[in-house]
This record gives sequence, C-alpha cells and structure tokens, in this order.
Amino acid sequence: MIDLSQNINYLRPTVDLNIESFQVTKNETTEKLYNSLSAYYEVHPDECEIFNGSTSAIYSFIKYINLCNSFENVVLYAPIYPEYKKILSSFDFNIILINRFDDLYCNIPSNSLVLFTNPSTPDGRYYNIDSLMEFWISKSATIFIDETFIEYSDKKSAKEYINIYDQLFVLECMSRFYAI
Repeated sequence: MIDLSQNINYLRPTVDLNIESFQVTKNETTEKLYNSLSAYYEVHPDECEIFNGSTSAIYSFIKYINLCNSFENVVLYAPIYPEYKKILSSFDFNIILINRFDDLYCNIPSNSLVLFTNPSTPDGRYYNIDSLMEFWISKSATIFIDETFIEYSDKKSAKEYINIYDQLFVLECMSRFYAI
C-alpha cells in the first residue's frame, strides 16, 4: 500500500548524486556535501543552505527575514501550502492574499516580501518566471520562490536570477523528488 497523501516520490529517480554516502557528524565538515549540492543545483556553495525539510526552511527564512528586514507587507499568492500562512501568523506582518487564478499581476505594495510557489500547489501549474521576476523586481520586492516540485518538470528554475537580483531566495526540496 502506498500512502499518496505524502509529498514523496516513491519512484526514486536515478540521479548522479549519492547523498547517502556522506557521513556527516557535528565534528565533520560539510564542505563536500555543500560542494556536491552546489554543483548539482548549479549555484555557488555560499548560496546553499541545508534544512531538515521544506517547512523548516520556510520557518527559518521567515524568522530570518523578520529579524533582518522591516517588512510591513507579505504577499502570498494563493492557493499555497498552508504552512506559509501558519508560520506568518506568528509574526507581525500584514498578509496580502492574491488569488493567482484571478489577477497574477495585480498591484502589490513596493518593498514587500513575495512568497510564491512554482510549479504551484495544488494544481501543478507552472508560471512564466521571467515575466513574474520582471514584475516583482519593478516593485523592489524581496522574493521567495518555492520550487519544491520543479524537478518533476522540465521547466525553467528561478535560480538563474540569483546572481542578477540579490533579494531572491529559491527553495528546492530534495525529500520530495528524491524520496529521501
């Protein structure tokens, strides 16, 4: 029996990255792991951070943003993973919900934090990242794009904008696609 309610790929794709070979302890360096992941995801090792799942990463990011920046507005494109709203409710943000089916490019306040999933959940629709990035950059937004399910597609990742726009954060989750 397979529990299809879990967000894990039970097909376990073949990849050229064996993370099970890393024996990481608190006394051992993780440089080899970061170098392997950064090579696979085509980013610099300093642009990687490892978390214990996507919810942990989302919470840590929002906590970090709350401490470092003075965002008044957080824009959520809904429907979205419910943990976003749950985590945000523990901080003092003005949450702006945008129905991405109705008006993807509706006016958002400048200097907002934008949280977006691409491909989206629950419908799996992929959105043109180039036009969205242009729109959000024009608003001087800090952008967090959850690409947890991008590896199920052959679509373009927002990662290529990391070196272009320094207020972009991209989440990719190995546990979903790689069944770990």
